[in-house]
Amino acid sequence: MQNLDLIEKEIKTVIDTCDKLIHQEKFDELVNFYTEDAVLVIKPGMLANGREQIKSAFIKIASYFDNSYRTTLIDEK
Repeated sequence: MQNLDLIEKEIKTVIDTCDKLIHQEKFDELVNFYTEDAVLVIKPGMLANGREQIKSAFIKIASYFDNSYRTTLIDEK
């Protein structure tokens, strides 16, 4: 169980880092967390393929939410 706790902590750290990069509009740094062939599911049926489309999607998402977007995990309360 200890390994799972460590993995969960690392994942949350990456998510928090990405949220900060979105808030700071550091989209070039943000997309470095994605591979060149990554796919971001924005919502069902709406996908961003590759770093350039993912960057563009995050720019639009940040603008829409006035840079206040924060990722929440399913088990967070």
